[in-house]
Amino acid sequence: AFKTIGGVPAQNFAALNDNGSVSATFQPKPDGAVHAVLVLPDGRAIVGGAFTSIAGATRNRLARFTPDGALDSSFNPNAGGAINALAAQPDGKILVGGAFASIGGQARGNLARLNADGSLDATFAPTGTTVVTALAVQADGRVLALTGGSVVSRFNADGSPDGSFAVVNGGANGFSTLALQADGRVIVAGSFAALGSSAVARLARLNANGSVDASFNPAPNGRVTAVALQPDGRVMIGGGFTNVGGLPRVGLARLAATSAVTSQLGVSANRSTVTWNRGGTTGDLSSVRFEQSLDLTTWTVLGDGVRTGTAGDWQRTGLNLPASGLFYIRARGIAPSGGGTSSGIFEAVREFTFNNPVAAAAAPIAQVPAQAAAPSLVFDPFTGIASRATVTMVAGEGTVEILAAAAPLASSAFAVEPARLANLSTRGRVSPSNPLILGFAIAGTEARRVLVRAVGPGLVGFGVTDALAATRLQIFDAAGTPILANEGWASAADLTQAAAATGAFPLRAGSGDSAALLTLAPGNYSLVILDPRGGAGVALAEIYDADTGAGSRLVNVSSRGTAGAGDAMLISGFVIAGGGATERLLLRGVGPGLARFGAIGVGVLADPAITLFDAEGRLLGTNDNWVSSIPTISNAAASVGAFALELGSNDAAVLATLPSGAYTIQVTGAASGTGLLEIYELK
Repeated sequence: AFKTIGGVPAQNFAALNDNGSVSATFQPKPDGAVHAVLVLPDGRAIVGGAFTSIAGATRNRLARFTPDGALDSSFNPNAGGAINALAAQPDGKILVGGAFASIGGQARGNLARLNADGSLDATFAPTGTTVVTALAVQADGRVLALTGGSVVSRFNADGSPDGSFAVVNGGANGFSTLALQADGRVIVAGSFAALGSSAVARLARLNANGSVDASFNPAPNGRVTAVALQPDGRVMIGGGFTNVGGLPRVGLARLAATSAVTSQLGVSANRSTVTWNRGGTTGDLSSVRFEQSLDLTTWTVLGDGVRTGTAGDWQRTGLNLPASGLFYIRARGIAPSGGGTSSGIFEAVREFTFNNPVAAAAAPIAQVPAQAAAPSLVFDPFTGIASRATVTMVAGEGTVEILAAAAPLASSAFAVEPARLANLSTRGRVSPSNPLILGFAIAGTEARRVLVRAVGPGLVGFGVTDALAATRLQIFDAAGTPILANEGWASAADLTQAAAATGAFPLRAGSGDSAALLTLAPGNYSLVILDPRGGAGVALAEIYDADTGAGSRLVNVSSRGTAGAGDAMLISGFVIAGGGATERLLLRGVGPGLARFGAIGVGVLADPAITLFDAEGRLLGTNDNWVSSIPTISNAAASVGAFALELGSNDAAVLATLPSGAYTIQVTGAASGTGLLEIYELK
């Protein structure tokens, strides 16, 4: 019920451009408030409210617009009272709720169902329903409704009351909205002080039978008026609260996913069926559309999905998908609107080739809690409540992205030191024809002091039996010009002090390890390790940030060496410093991608896999074959100047957002070959 947006005339209902400005070409100007907007899979939008005219035509509380913003003259249900809520069924029928006594010229009290053309569906005939303020359609066709401002009820597909659902009464203070999870549970929000015998207040979750889920109790201290479920299972809430779970959150907060989320997109072996299996705490969908592409740019509509079974699964049959070559499938689902929220889109994209089609029920992108921690309501000081780690996965290929939240800060979040890479090290096998090479980059405007080391004999104390007997350390600039050559660290006092200050383990006095303390201008550099006597063995290349100040920082390390199975793996460790802040990284294990640069040593690693662990050795995620159908990977590589990987190659890549701490990456392969392990800072 507004007159302007951003100073621009826009009466009650408007469309915004991508930059947030009001669309000048869409000016429907309804003469009353708009309460609900339902976006359909084909781009049409149904609008409900308290208006009697819109877009210059008579429309009593309900209207439909075409994708180009024109009023649909064929749709005119003529509601006899205000429309508060809209919900779409997979079969194209529309549920409407509000404060009306008739619709389509026939008596209906506050809840009705329309056919796709706007005519009344006579088979849906609820009775005795009070004013409806929110609606949701479950996977099995049953309908959830907030009625009378204080009751959650469920109706069967014909509109009769569902006796298996325990009607939930929020008391005098009542409910504002509800949101349906893909697993059938329902989040309800409002001002209620308690639900039945449960002490949960203002925000609760109901089990499928209407009972209260006592494990979900975020405890906002004020009314919650809006709830939105994210694809990863996290929950956004808005309202009149100032505190959630004991921490200050004014009007807006986010809750962690409390159980695993799956979003599985697959193609049947005969290429005739596409299935999108969804479950867990992600939001349920009202409709789905499937599309196909050969280049991730141009998409062809395959058709609308159909619900399968009584879960959150969608399917399209009768297709003739490519029998060879690379192609992509995209599924887009409409997240229904609710009180205080608009409709949204959930999306899944997957790459397929002749070699990797999967059974319809098993191919997927899945978001699940990482092994680092069980899902729980743990607060992140910047984003609200978040579980410690969540991974986005593609079955058969592994992790695409790792999201790990920082631990709570004891001090103010505004005093957090920016995150930075403080230590980068790689362990690998050295031979006369295949040295261990560590490339690194310094970004900024100031020179940076760094400690670089080539450790061989020093590894014996850590149980490495085939450590390199002696090391030769060489440093080159980006043009290949030698900057330093060092054999043996000579027990230098400044190197001992720098190692102690940066947390590097001490080297034995007089050992054959090498080290140097350098001040380097911003740019790219290479650290090369060989045995000066022509021997072979395991060595450790290390670089430590030995400086202070914010004028420059380490931003990239790329380690090249022999990698294989078991003890032959290429291992890199890194440390993120910075007072609780998080760092976003691109991690890659490259083998086939090196072939374009010519013959390398013993040949490239044919099929590398990368695995990330935290400081306690807990697995955070793995990747075997990067997923080019998810553009965030290739976009991240382009943003930091990393060379592009071929679509569908066996190289590995993963994105990671990590709190300060120590981490380990392993690059392995079934057969030994030259591999490249890369860590890039993303800003």
